[in-house]
Amino acid sequence: VRLARQLVDDIESAQDVVHDAFLGLHRNVDSLESPANARAYLRASVLNHARSALRRRRTARETPLL
Repeated sequence: VRLARQLVDDIESAQDVVHDAFLGLHRNVDSLESPANARAYLRASVLNHARSALRRRRTARETPLL
């Protein structure tokens, strides 16, 4: 959660990012070659989900309200 918090600067969004990362790990755990890869998978997943959250946030700000 600390990494996600640093990236998205919002605790609620950070918790959502980490939750989504763990859900992805749960769905793909059988495809990992070893349990040690789970940590790397989670870190990459948190980074990717945080980037997506920031992209959605930026798009929401740029979209004019009608």
